[in-house]
Amino acid sequence: MTSEIDEGRREDLDDMMSLVIMGWKEDGMWKPMMKDVTPEDERGWISAHFGKRFDLPNFPFLVIREKSSNKVIAWTSLEYPAVRTAEEQKIEEVTEPGCRNINKDVEKLFGKVIRGTKDIGYDSTKHFRLCQDRKGSFTHPDYQRQGLMTLLTQRCNEIADREGAATFVSARPTSKKMFESCGFMIKAERHVDMSPWGGTEEDGWNWYLVREPEPLLKDEEA
Repeated sequence: MTSEIDEGRREDLDDMMSLVIMGWKEDGMWKPMMKDVTPEDERGWISAHFGKRFDLPNFPFLVIREKSSNKVIAWTSLEYPAVRTAEEQKIEEVTEPGCRNINKDVEKLFGKVIRGTKDIGYDSTKHFRLCQDRKGSFTHPDYQRQGLMTLLTQRCNEIADREGAATFVSARPTSKKMFESCGFMIKAERHVDMSPWGGTEEDGWNWYLVREPEPLLKDEEA
């Protein structure tokens, strides 16, 4: 049994990072990038990246928990449009420690592929950004194909609709169809050659999608 959507808390970070690691494990870019990285270094690196977002007011985490254990089994993050204060900007600009033995060439390509929403008009002061790139959206393997990520994405859509703002997302092959089913439209795509690291053509694809806000019904406005 799963609980209702809840707000993620700092004490959930370990559960959330476990889902990140499981979610990215077989990704065609992540796998060669982290091939020589120890599990401890991988967890520490991504925990530093995501952990600082708990100190930013426009980066709420939405989670779904397993009722009996209260463990997080699915989560996403919706970046709200905002003009950052100087203090918030400092937090966001803090550079995480480098990850030992990471494949730097693949890391560079990975960053290029997932950070493309600005190229299709994303403005952090005006638009929402659903963080699949992968600031993140992840579901535990035992709970996949149960509609949990669709549920979280629909909640994000409701928030964006109330604010009347578009939502942007960067999607890997495993999540593109889900976002399309939730009203997102493909605006651009990008491909990099992963064959030097044994990758397939699909491994190098990424899509950039936008969902325009839908008008609220009268009872929803109230």
